[in-house]
This record gives sequence, structure tokens and C-alpha cells, in this order.
Amino acid sequence: MGVRFSINYLNTDDKNMTALIDLPSVNQTAGGVTGMCENDTNSLTIDFLKTWQLRLFFGKDSGSFALENVTLVYDTSDPIFEKPKNMGMHNTTGTNLGLLKGTIGNSFLCKKNVDAMLDTATMTFTYVQVQAFSTEKTDTFADADDCDTETSEIVPIVVGCALGALVLIVLIAYLIGRKRAKRGYQSV
Repeated sequence: MGVRFSINYLNTDDKNMTALIDLPSVNQTAGGVTGMCENDTNSLTIDFLKTWQLRLFFGKDSGSFALENVTLVYDTSDPIFEKPKNMGMHNTTGTNLGLLKGTIGNSFLCKKNVDAMLDTATMTFTYVQVQAFSTEKTDTFADADDCDTETSEIVPIVVGCALGALVLIVLIAYLIGRKRAKRGYQSV
């Protein structure tokens, strides 16, 4: 799994800047990874780059789970920020996200990019697999709900419009054919 942050900030010249940083792998994180499992909420906290912290909050609703809230705590005194106007610790959050949706008992797998919009940053998941509210203690993921198999909302709309147009064409053809048939007998 890869996670990239695009953090927007102002530099000392009042120019809008963007800092890009990738979440290090688990064995490169400074403080490690912790989690908490409650009845309606699961959370995962990842400490990295000495002072940075990522908190992911998953919620559940009628047999499914989703990433609902994200908080990123970051330090603009880090060298990746070019002359930041406000140096020090900051946080940015994203709420009511509804991302990474899966069925409870399954995991969620997505091989394409998934963006989470935070207040002052964008968090991009690449090849992500998560499983919240697992009832078994295991090091492996359960069967995956794949994001590539999700039905697009556009497909049913296009099919419905096409069927509506077809019904309209058949109705018009019927009315024209009926009008021509009413001419009665013709002389020979």
C-alpha cells in the first residue's frame, strides 16, 4: 500500500506551495502503528518522521465499513517545506469521507488511486487493501471486495435513456403506421 500526501501551504513570500511526501513503510515509521477496536469505530494510528501522525477512523453501517475520518498531524519545519510562513505543528482533517467501503467480514482492495480530500491536503492511496471490524485475529486479509467491480452510476443512467428512446421510437412508428392504415379502400 502506498499513501502520498499533497500538502498546501503558504511560504514566506505568500506564494501557494505544495509539499509532496510519501508515507514510509511500516518498518521505517518512527513511533510505530497502533489501533483501537470499538463496537462502532475502528481506528489506526501511524507515527512517522519523528513528529508526524496519521489517524484513520473507520465506521460501520448495516453490514459494511468505510473510512469516515482522517487526521494528519505534520510539522512544517520539516525540510520538505520550502520557507513556510507558519513553521511548526499543524493538522488537517477530512470528515464524512465514505471511502474504502467494504463488507464486514471481507477486506477492501483497490489497485487504482483513491483520493481523500482533507482541509489543506490531498491524501492518495495507491494499491490499498484494508479490513476493519474483523472478528478473527489473523495476519491475512479476508476475501476482498474489489473497487474495480463496483458498478458505475453512469451505466444504469445511459441504459435507461437508451431504453426510453427506443420506446419513444417504437411508439412514433406505431402511430405513423396506424395513420397510414386508416385511408380505407383504394380504387384499382
